[in-house]
Amino acid sequence: MTTILGAVLQNGSPIDITTITIWTIELIIFPIITFFLGWFITKIRKLLKFRTFRKVFGQIAEHPENILFSLPLWKVKAASRDETRFEKIGFDEKIEAFYGPDDTVAFDDLDATAQVASILAEFFPTPVNFTLDNDRSLEITGKTVIMIGSPLVNLRARSVLDLVEQPHLDFVDQEETADHPARTGILDKRRGLLYDSSGDWQYSMILRVPNYRTSGAYFFLVFGAHAAGTLAAGIYLKNNWEEFKDADPAAGVVIEMPRSDIAHYRVVVKYGFPASEKGVESPDGQPLSMPSFPPKENRNAITR
Repeated sequence: MTTILGAVLQNGSPIDITTITIWTIELIIFPIITFFLGWFITKIRKLLKFRTFRKVFGQIAEHPENILFSLPLWKVKAASRDETRFEKIGFDEKIEAFYGPDDTVAFDDLDATAQVASILAEFFPTPVNFTLDNDRSLEITGKTVIMIGSPLVNLRARSVLDLVEQPHLDFVDQEETADHPARTGILDKRRGLLYDSSGDWQYSMILRVPNYRTSGAYFFLVFGAHAAGTLAAGIYLKNNWEEFKDADPAAGVVIEMPRSDIAHYRVVVKYGFPASEKGVESPDGQPLSMPSFPPKENRNAITR
């Protein structure tokens, strides 16, 4: 204001109080109001989105320590230290052999965890909490637990489904062979269909069920018949988690995709969601440029 007023007096022009008032509003007051209005709108939007987040992941999810990830641990067969169990391929394509670690986790399982964890990163600055599926000391009371990997490989997911009856979707343990390269099948109990992955096609599932020990908490099962299918399930949940906002406490989605291209998946069936008729195929889920999917009668859906 002093600078403006000085410039006016130096020019010898009379002081116009109205002009000075307008300048004050435009240069000082209006930017301040705009800043606080933008801050307030952003804050309200974030609060509303956090409310949606808690509807999806449970009211218990108000604090990050109440959300856990469970990953399947793989133990490598014991061998003499002079035997090699692992290989590493260098940038020059040179192969080196190692005895390696006794315990390991699949990379796609870690990637699926990172995909889902990115949802939490929008609301919490702290790192996610994860545990291995064989952790007997894990306390699931008062927690929402996101279990990565099928109930065949994630022992925590298996124990949950052993205790929680699913009216619509379940998994099936099958023999895995060279001709049938998938041990996990997804059973649509309501329609009597088994979604059975093949060498070319695979199915994945995202399932939410209430935590039977705590009101306002959930178990999420995120898995596919193969590791890449588990990653696809994680990507789907990352992109569509808000769909669970108005869903039933127990709700599930089955998606299908080519084994060679998990980015192009689509929804096969959804249960527990108000936007789709229960048990009826939902619209295609991912991009319009997706490759041609087989017609329904040619899918690996087997009546059981």
